[in-house]
Amino acid sequence: MKRDRSTKLILTALITVVFLIGCEREDEIRDMERTPAVPLANAAELIADSVFLYAQTVYLWNDLLPAYAAFNPRQYVSTDQLAGMTQELLAIADYAINPETGQSYEFYAQNTGAPKYSYVDNPGNNGSLANVAGRQALVDMDGQANDLGLLVGAYGSSNSDYTLYVQAVFEGSSAGRAGIKRGDRITHINGRGLGSNFNAEYPTIDETFYTDGAPVQVMLEGIRTDGTRFSETLSKESYRPSVVLCDSVYRAAGRSIGYVALYQFNDLENLGTELDRVFNRFSAAGVDGLIVDLRYNGGGYVATAEYMANLIAPATLTGRTMFSERFNESMQQGRVDILKNQPVSGTRYTYADYDYSEAANTYTFTKNGGPASVSSVVFIVTGETASASELLINSLAPHMDVKLVGATTFGKPVGFFPLKIGEYEIYYSMFETANSEGSADYYAGMVPDHEEYDDPRYGFGDLSETSFAAAYGYLTSGTFRAVGGIAKSASVEGTAASGAPKPLEAARHVLSPSFKGMITKNFVGGAHVNNDDTQ
Repeated sequence: MKRDRSTKLILTALITVVFLIGCEREDEIRDMERTPAVPLANAAELIADSVFLYAQTVYLWNDLLPAYAAFNPRQYVSTDQLAGMTQELLAIADYAINPETGQSYEFYAQNTGAPKYSYVDNPGNNGSLANVAGRQALVDMDGQANDLGLLVGAYGSSNSDYTLYVQAVFEGSSAGRAGIKRGDRITHINGRGLGSNFNAEYPTIDETFYTDGAPVQVMLEGIRTDGTRFSETLSKESYRPSVVLCDSVYRAAGRSIGYVALYQFNDLENLGTELDRVFNRFSAAGVDGLIVDLRYNGGGYVATAEYMANLIAPATLTGRTMFSERFNESMQQGRVDILKNQPVSGTRYTYADYDYSEAANTYTFTKNGGPASVSSVVFIVTGETASASELLINSLAPHMDVKLVGATTFGKPVGFFPLKIGEYEIYYSMFETANSEGSADYYAGMVPDHEEYDDPRYGFGDLSETSFAAAYGYLTSGTFRAVGGIAKSASVEGTAASGAPKPLEAARHVLSPSFKGMITKNFVGGAHVNNDDTQ
């Protein structure tokens, strides 16, 4: 896309005043120097300009964007800069229409005030989340947490009759030391009763568990899985938890089945050793079938998902295509001068130094540990399963017997890397990930082969838990057996739990703390960059 004359003037102003935009080619600079000077803009206007001008280069659907003058980015200047930038991103996203739906690729029915994928982050906030300003992740992408240590969810038939269950507890947290477990029910927060009016009680739940600046100390009352009551005062604090929530090995029907529940794909430097531990255990046990529980996993780093795919894949896949990252045509053809102003953290390079062609950004399987001959994988998924988690599933699907149990996933086949604009980091939808068959079409989510509710009453890997029981049943019998929830099978087995509580519809997307993203920082195609050069 060629820039019009007004855009060149704005670029000149940005270069001169705040150094937000990189240099143009020499002939373009000479042309701009002959043009009349534009009126000086304030910093907020220059940031608004930058949000649009970067999008013209890096946004996945940049060919659908209008010219600078037609878009008029300065209309999004706001006294609340984060809100203004988010609204500008939403306006940019509205031009990228998915022909299959007639709506924006980034349309998000549960939060129409922001794009589904692209977002702005203030790095000063601890683990702030895509789509919801002011929220915090339970664990950030570097594996650090600063919270009570609880993941909670509301389940029930109506807003006036629901239960707040503990879905997961992180070791090393205040909640973990207090002995709170998955399946415990929280009935009161600081003396306020829960369960009778979700709309009125939600702000208290959200502030307690998922909002930046939440109270440092909180008193929780509830009922443990054994029926006894508890009252615990928990403290919000910094700690470094394990995001491997559970791992075990089962033997049945002549098979050795490995199970791992993973909360997040955080930085490989933090998670790699733990993944090695789990998959070395699977190797020693001769595991040939896997259950990978991603029910609360919103994604994370591409490199970590790639690493886990190599641990799962049989050795026979070595050298075959795992997935490709598809950038827009401008990026693939190297028209990325604007990125000269974006240094890659921890290196001497900028994002303009990379090769963004699809050929250069195709990943292949390289067996680096794990069981040698896994033939079947069942993934447990929910609407929280997103991005790098979906990438893992999509990459393995053409090559193995892959099944999904649970609910339709979030739907995020796109990823990004951060660009610095002022004091903020902006994450545009930059690339689409496609598997070896060229498939990347899961914007509406991946539909499970067998539907089940997430049953928080039982621990991870417990055969009484509906999703796990269905996955286990498939690996041991070759078919799905209905165990409750929303299973569609006509056969009901009496060995597993039935009547799993239904996730409360009103809470499904507001109580949504996991980071939903797919971050790349280590390009295969970096002509000047290798693993030793990146952070």
